[in-house]
Amino acid sequence: MHTDEAVHACLLGEMFSGGAYAYNPTDFHGPSLYFLTKPFLKLFGVRILADMEAWQLRLVPAILWSLLIFILPLFKPGLGFAGVVAAAVMLSLAAPFVYFSTDFIHESLFLLATMFGLASGWRFLQGGEKRWAVACGVSVGFLIATKETFVLTAVAVGIAFVLSGEWKLVVIGKRRVLSGIGIAVAVALLLMAMFFTSFGAHPSGLWDFLTAGANFTSRAGGQGHEKPWWTYLEWFLAPTVRAVPYSGWIGAVLFVMGAVFTWGRPMVRFLVFFTGVIFAFYCAIPYKTPWLALSFLVPLVLVAGAGVDALWSRFPRGRLVYACVFLVFAGLLLRESWLLCVKFSIDPENPLAYAATSRDVTKVPDRVRVLLGDKATGEEVIQVVMADAWPLPWYLRKFPHVGYWTALPEKVDGAIVIASPEIATESLEGIPGYKFSGFYGLRPDVLALVFKREAQ
Repeated sequence: MHTDEAVHACLLGEMFSGGAYAYNPTDFHGPSLYFLTKPFLKLFGVRILADMEAWQLRLVPAILWSLLIFILPLFKPGLGFAGVVAAAVMLSLAAPFVYFSTDFIHESLFLLATMFGLASGWRFLQGGEKRWAVACGVSVGFLIATKETFVLTAVAVGIAFVLSGEWKLVVIGKRRVLSGIGIAVAVALLLMAMFFTSFGAHPSGLWDFLTAGANFTSRAGGQGHEKPWWTYLEWFLAPTVRAVPYSGWIGAVLFVMGAVFTWGRPMVRFLVFFTGVIFAFYCAIPYKTPWLALSFLVPLVLVAGAGVDALWSRFPRGRLVYACVFLVFAGLLLRESWLLCVKFSIDPENPLAYAATSRDVTKVPDRVRVLLGDKATGEEVIQVVMADAWPLPWYLRKFPHVGYWTALPEKVDGAIVIASPEIATESLEGIPGYKFSGFYGLRPDVLALVFKREAQ
């Protein structure tokens, strides 16, 4: 399990322990994913963190991603039938989506809220039905309560709306537009307040969110994840020894075709500008991770689908050829996904495997059980002394007495001590009564050394 997944799982575990979720803007995102996941896990009988399994957590984002594909017909007026089918295929098979859509992180929910918000907002402006204004408000509320990057999405939507000339095509009256905006804003603010205050149990959470702008700005500066502006181009277009980036090149070529051949479609024109602005934002921001790219890859795929539809509708005599070519494309996408998402899923040469957890860490719980022995009572204490121990809290979740320190405590008396090499070299070797029992990789360049207290 990736470090970010482990963090989210442990935060969810705190909610299962009975406490109200307290929004913490320093290192974490919004609370909506946790509130959606908690009742879902209860259906599986989960009551505490130790009951959770990775597949249960990952089922939630997988369902949310499936819903994203399910709502694609809402974009049919712009993409066309063939475009919707092509976009659905790419969102289902392309490696970046396969890799991250099942991780227990916020991206699936964030993208579902983004695209449903765009679709419902567009439909309201075309027909003026209040139900679409409400749907848009719900989407925006979830968007805000999911990730602070909603600010970039909101600004990109506004810029794309102006540049594409969408505002000129609004067919409903000004009064109805203002009424719909009021409804959407009211619904979004209500939903946002409910999530950030933990449905009233933690009122200060809303204030923490409203005053967290400085922290968000600092985080965008990199915080150890800073990379040059062209990083996304390298990740998704540059071949590696593990795979050719078929999804990147197929998506890029079809995106250009969609932009050129269907520029007259207002929805496509908006999506082109939206994709371009979001891409520019994420390139300009020093903080970069591969999953952030989904924010511009998803609308890019929709425009790419419009490109497929343009060929399908403009040149009907070539449809058999197009179908065969698209099947070849689908096969290439499947091959890339097999290599990057299965065979080399945590390989350092895999651009999607960012700070991936080593398979070595899965051996730690079994090793600890062996060291504790058959006579273990369950009351033994495990002391973890590392500056950054993630994802160990997830893998040690079934042991009832585990403590975590960033520096060696004054009293070291645990039955098992797990420490970083720096702490072990400087301190632990000088403490009598402990025997070195092995080392394990947690993440790239991060080791954990295991020590057992010797019998007295």
